[in-house]
Amino acid sequence: MAKQDARDEKSARARVAAEREAQKRKSMRLRRISVLAAVVAVIGVSVGVGIAVSTASTKPKAYTPPADGSVVADKYANPANKATALAYGPATAPHTLTIFEDFRCPYCKALETGSASVYKAYVAKGTLRVLFHPVTLIDSNDNGSGSLQAGNAAVCAATAGKFIEYHDVLFANQPDETTDGYSATATLIALAKQVPGLDTPAFESCVTAGTYKGLVQQNWSDFNALSLKGTPTLMLDGKTLTLPDNLWKASKDGSSLAGSDPAVLRQVLQAAGLPAS
Repeated sequence: MAKQDARDEKSARARVAAEREAQKRKSMRLRRISVLAAVVAVIGVSVGVGIAVSTASTKPKAYTPPADGSVVADKYANPANKATALAYGPATAPHTLTIFEDFRCPYCKALETGSASVYKAYVAKGTLRVLFHPVTLIDSNDNGSGSLQAGNAAVCAATAGKFIEYHDVLFANQPDETTDGYSATATLIALAKQVPGLDTPAFESCVTAGTYKGLVQQNWSDFNALSLKGTPTLMLDGKTLTLPDNLWKASKDGSSLAGSDPAVLRQVLQAAGLPAS
């Protein structure tokens, strides 16, 4: 029985690893398609042919950071020093954890619901500041808009001083990746009821208007400029971290992703330079 359990566990890890690798390959295919589309657009203009390539998730919107300082610059993610990061933790912390994430991404949910306690403990001690960058990887892969809409809503929550609370609610209630449930602003507004003080007309207006979509799109541009491969991507003080396969936990039958192992994330962070928590 012990041997069988070991084989089952190995098989589950393999399936989870394969799923993550598939996401990376999908992202790489997207980049190749994006480059081809750009070339086609240039050719079209040169011959006087109007070519329009647009989707709900990529339609350009002006980059507008909040004026209240709830979004800050992250030199590791945006060397131009644009304010693109949703900050959690003290600015005086000696270490910075940069996280590129997508609110539709199952692996991002697995990391957050399984191992967020690790970085939150460092934040509570003043050792770490976490800078989140919502991106639109799943939207771009699947031609949806939920990543963009949820990212915008997260910035709206940040302007209300409720970012990390709403961030956690978004991942706890993440719809199935294939449904694009967060494309509905009504859903995002309804989830604000789970965060005391966030369910306000100002938040609703911000979400409905898509006020900060340009900021989310800037993060997606930064993600691609850095040639990152998938979400979540973590950087500690600018060094991209390798997330090992044994970080991810499979369901009991090995058929799906069930979460992440906080002990493994703690080991990764400490190996990269954080002190023991």
